[in-house]
Amino acid sequence: MSAGNSSFAARHKLVAAVPALVDNTTLATAWIPITDAWRVVAGILMGVTDITVDAKLQQATDASGTGVKDVSGAAITQFAATDDGKWATIDCEATAFDEVNSFNHVRLLITVGDGTAGAYVAGFLILPTRHAPPTQVANYVQQIEVAG
Repeated sequence: MSAGNSSFAARHKLVAAVPALVDNTTLATAWIPITDAWRVVAGILMGVTDITVDAKLQQATDASGTGVKDVSGAAITQFAATDDGKWATIDCEATAFDEVNSFNHVRLLITVGDGTAGAYVAGFLILPTRHAPPTQVANYVQQIEVAG
């Protein structure tokens, strides 16, 4: 069954950070161009942990991270060591980026504290696009859509 342009994937560009069991480190997605996006939605999902986790959006002027800086206001309240199984999102309009100075790339940065068990963390970016359908990243390999 073909869902046409009404499907989620026909309107959104999906980019994922690989889930990882980590301790005392920083994870980041690749730098993603946002020239066709009207907003960016990042998700952070926690597994079982005994450490703190922070997450924020950063912006840069190119895919190599030139001029990297935080997007103002685009950070979660820190997850505590007892926040097992919780998740958060950062929903950011493209107008929040420094377009005047050509900041047209974004990434999700997740910082994990130091503990004994580590943290199982997953992060992702969704870019709702201005024009459909978007060109998906190569590692987005499957869409399952169920209609009633």
